[in-house]
This record gives sequence, structure tokens and C-alpha cells, in this order.
Amino acid sequence: MSKKKRNRNIWILIPVCLCAILVIANLIQYFYFYRVLDELYEICKKTSGENVSAFIGYANNLETNSLLTTGLTIISITVAIWLGLNIYNVVNKQDVEDTLESYKETQKEVFENYEKRIDDSDEEREKKVQYLTRKTEFANLLYLTGERYYASDFFANLFWNTKVEYNNIDSIIKYEKKYIYCCRCYENNEKAKANMLACDLAERYWDLMCEQPYTIWAETDPMKNFLRMRLADILFYKNMTANAFHMEEAKASVNYYEEIMDHPNEIKLWDDEIRAYFCNSQGYMLYQMSRHVPDRDKKEEYLDKALEKLDYAVSKAPYKGRYRRNLGLIYQSRDKYEEARETYIAAFKTDPLDYKAYNTVVALDLKAFDKDSGIDDRNEILLDEIVFKDEIKQKWQSIIDQDISWCKTAEKLCFSFVDTHYNMAKAYLYKYICEERTDSRLLELANEQINIAEELNPDAPGTVFIRRNIYEAEGNFVKAYECVGENLIKRNDKNAKLRNRYEEKIKQML
Repeated sequence: MSKKKRNRNIWILIPVCLCAILVIANLIQYFYFYRVLDELYEICKKTSGENVSAFIGYANNLETNSLLTTGLTIISITVAIWLGLNIYNVVNKQDVEDTLESYKETQKEVFENYEKRIDDSDEEREKKVQYLTRKTEFANLLYLTGERYYASDFFANLFWNTKVEYNNIDSIIKYEKKYIYCCRCYENNEKAKANMLACDLAERYWDLMCEQPYTIWAETDPMKNFLRMRLADILFYKNMTANAFHMEEAKASVNYYEEIMDHPNEIKLWDDEIRAYFCNSQGYMLYQMSRHVPDRDKKEEYLDKALEKLDYAVSKAPYKGRYRRNLGLIYQSRDKYEEARETYIAAFKTDPLDYKAYNTVVALDLKAFDKDSGIDDRNEILLDEIVFKDEIKQKWQSIIDQDISWCKTAEKLCFSFVDTHYNMAKAYLYKYICEERTDSRLLELANEQINIAEELNPDAPGTVFIRRNIYEAEGNFVKAYECVGENLIKRNDKNAKLRNRYEEKIKQML
């Protein structure tokens, strides 16, 4: 019990005790008075008349004194109660004032704490709003590429359903914007720009993955898997646009996808479509690795792995034409012309908007025609004089017409894709030669298409090759000679032989 409370109880106890004493004294006096009075009456009964009168007078005086004493006692008790109440009121008033003061202080403290909590809540709410804004921006960036690359769409939905807040999301958003630009440059054959962006992004992603919070995230964390995927993709773009292919980076790209598939997240487990996407990415990179390895056995090993991955991708996502197109590359690498052609045709039938699939089957046909017609091994007879055999014409003219039709379809789908134009120029040129050079309009169409290709990408090997062939077919050997530079000779030593033949032709014309 507090000292203050004890003092208050003492002040209350004093008047109570005083009042009790007075009441007890009064009761003692009261009982004593009536006992004496009763004895007097008994005596009076036995006494003579004069003496009785004297006793009665004494008794009356005694009763009057008793009443006065009783009245004074009552007044004393009343005064004692009044004093007690006043003392209690004084003490209680002080308690009330102290309680009120304490309440005011408590109320002030409560209000201060409340205001602080409100401020903290506002700050926390502002942080959450800012993060939600950044999260929305990040998801929207993924949706931009989600239509073409299913993984972007998948991870966008995955991030919407995770409650984890990533404190490095600003950097990831910045890199994602640059990644999208890199993809566009690659698709538009702006390989120098794409390579510059890919090299920079590879370093950025490496840095992110070598420090916290990446190093402390769980292996199944959505952002950890996303960064693995982006680094794998960037390593692909870096090597596809570089002058030299880096085999170790290509292996790392394949391995990152393997790590992703081994660590699905419970929020949204890998479904067949996303696994097909991962396997397609691995398969295409393995195909590229097979093209850059000198050892024949190693080449076949990479092709076997690529075939396994791409077969799986096509089986799990049969409606994806791009996966079929990549599978066709494996057959083509192994000189399985019919299987490759059927797979390419199935690709654009599955996905009629896949303009690259039209080009792959056209390019395959024209390469097969080069080999079948002897154009590949030409030396003595050049394109200005070459005459195709009747069986070659019968076999290939309808195919070349179909190829031209497919190129026109691809041109409508994506005019800026340079392969479409130089492939169409090549098809028009071969049709011109098959028809024994009787329709000059076909040569004009070939020139028209190669001019478009030169505007889109003059340094593309296909553009330079076909431009050289058109000059050769026209008999313009000076221009044809100029096309055969050192870069073409490095790509194919047959160009060195053709260059010598052009020199001979030029000398004959002088």
C-alpha cells in the first residue's frame, strides 16, 4: 500500500474512532441512568408521601440532566462525523486532484504514443505503396516480353503472389529495361548494340548474384531463379552477337537453367509449359555449342543433348512453333533434309505468326538447291552462264515458287527481318535462271529485295552473299569481286576461288 493511501486511511480512521468512543460512552451513561431510575421508583413505593415527592423531584432532575447529557453527546457525535467528513473530503479532494493530474499525464503520453504510431504507420504505409508501385512496374516490364517469352509471363504472375519484398528491386527493374532493349536489338539484327548491352548486363547480373541478398535467399526463391534465368539469357545473347564464341559461358547458361528446374517454388510450381521453355532454351544453346566445337565426337554429344531437350519441349508444348523450328535445326545439322523440312513446316503451321519458321524452311530449300544444282561447287561455269538440267528444274521449280510465297507471308508478318528479303532475292534469282533468264522482271524483283536487305543490314552475311550472286548472274564481275572481301573468305574458302574466277573474267573483258 502506498504512503499516500495510508495517510488517507488514518485521517478517515480518527473521526470514526472518536465517534465510536462517544457512542459507547453515551450507551454506558444511558444504561446507568435507567438502572438508577428504576431503583428510585422501587424505593418510592416503600417510602412515605413527603419523601416520595422529594425523590420524584430528584428523579426528574436526574432525567433532565440525562437528556441534556444525551443531547450534548448527540451533538458531539454529529460534530465528530462532520469533522470526519470534512477531513475525508479534504483528503479525497487532494486524491481526486492527484488522480486528475495523473490522468492528464497518462492521456498526454497516450496521445504522444498514438501520434508517433500514426507517423510510423504513415511512413510504413508510404514504403509499402512505393514498393507496390515498383512491383507493379516490374511485373509490367515482364508482361511486355511475356507474349513472346512465356517465362517472363510466368515469373510476372509468380511475383504477384509472393509476399517477399526485395530491397534490390530498383536495380533489377533498371536491368530489365536494358534487357528488353537488348532483345529488340538482337531481333532486329543490330548485333553490335545487342552485344554491347549483353556484355554490360552480364557483369551487372554477376554482381547481383555475388552479394546479399542473393546469397542468403533460398534456392527456391522466385527472384533467385529469375536472376539465374536472366543471366543465362544474357550469356546467350552475348555469345550470339560476339565475334568469338565463349564455350564456358555457353555451358554456364545451360547449367543455370538446370538449377532453375531443380528448384521450383511452392507458390507456383513449374508446369509443363515453363519446363518446355527452359528445355528449349537449353536445347538451342546446346545446338549453338555443337556448331563451335571442333571435336566431332563432342559435336555429336551436344547434338544428342540438344535433341533430347528439344524433343521434350515439343512434347510438352506442341503448340509452340519456335520449339519445333529449333528441333528442325538438329535434323538439318545431321543432314536429315526431309525431317528438318517437315519439322519447319509443322512449326509455322502450328504458329502461323512465326515469321522465322517460314525463313528456315526457305533457307533449307535454297541450300539443298545449291547442292543439288551444282551451284555450291561452281568454278568454271558461273551464274551468268550456268544452265540447270531438266530434272533439276522439274524437281525444284514448284518448290522455289512455294518458297517465294512463304517469303511474302513472312514479309507481311515482319518486314524488318533481313533474312526474309535476302532469301526472297535468292529465290527470285534461281527462278530467273531456271526459266533460262527469259523473264527479266524476276531479276528486277531479286534486286529489289536485296536492296531492302542492304538497307536493313548491309553487313549481314546473307545480304553480301546474295548481292554477290546477283552481280555474278548479271555478268557484273567488277561489283561481284568487290563483294568478296576478307570477311567472306574467312567464312568460306570457296569465296577465294570465286574471287580468282572474277579476276579472270574481268581480264577477259579488258
